[in-house]
Amino acid sequence: MIRNALLLLLSLLGLLLAVPKLTAQDGGHETAAYDSESYVQEEDEELEWMLEQLFLASEQLYVDEATLFSALAHGLSIADVALAEDALPLDLLDTAVSLEESEILDLLLEGEISKEEAAEWREFALEEATWMLFEEDPFGLHDIVFLLDGASWALDLEMIELVAWMSDGVSLHAIALEMETDPQDLAELAMEALADEIDTLLLLDELDEEEAEEWMAWTEEMLPELLKDAALLASLAEEAWAEEVIAMVAEAMDVEEDQIWEQVMEGASLTDIVAAAEIDWTALAEDWDVEVEDLHAEIADLDVWLSEDSYDEEEATDGEF
Repeated sequence: MIRNALLLLLSLLGLLLAVPKLTAQDGGHETAAYDSESYVQEEDEELEWMLEQLFLASEQLYVDEATLFSALAHGLSIADVALAEDALPLDLLDTAVSLEESEILDLLLEGEISKEEAAEWREFALEEATWMLFEEDPFGLHDIVFLLDGASWALDLEMIELVAWMSDGVSLHAIALEMETDPQDLAELAMEALADEIDTLLLLDELDEEEAEEWMAWTEEMLPELLKDAALLASLAEEAWAEEVIAMVAEAMDVEEDQIWEQVMEGASLTDIVAAAEIDWTALAEDWDVEVEDLHAEIADLDVWLSEDSYDEEEATDGEF
């Protein structure tokens, strides 16, 4: 399931996003409350935990934190990096869990939590640490990694520095000007980075020539807009949330996600689509560890978002910039 972790990163770095978060019980975080009117920030504790895990892993692997962040954005997991550094991923997992265990024991001895609560916390901590260790691209940046690569090369900045800057609502075009760099240099390097990525996918037979040409042409056309978009990361997080809600509905209806997307892109209401289907809402709510009314609220909010023409059909079908 899509974790929508980019939302977490953006919130921690200071950007208020209008994006809810659904997560299943199979390794995801808890569901955050969604206020469709105020669009409040996610809780800082969870956000800080993710970057703490990044820092902890970088210390154990003797890998620079910025380098590790970049590796994850390119689609690797912390476990992948650990193996590349001749380290055992489970050693990292043991360390993460042991640190959480220390806090659990302190609270248990102080009588602030019960044995049952401690057991639930341990189970949750193990799921969280396992997810962070093995999830590829945990911060959800891979769709724009070619832009970040181009900007990083052109501006001589680490990717994590760029993301922090962009999270303040600053476009890559504006960052280039601030760094006294021609934005065109950034654009050219970004297209080179994308070409390299596409070449790799072609070699792996994950893309054909026609798809590659269409991707390059679309990106070249949209690149000026992408570089000047001050809310690029927020938009990416919103799209991840939309895809997550669609995935939830498709799973509940036992149909392909593309089938749902096709209907909503033709103007159908997601609310009407689920109303016509036989869905066990109680079971679905239990699977996602939320209340039934929250599921309906997510679907209604997605209908509003789609009606505002916020989502591009091409992005919905292939998930790539």
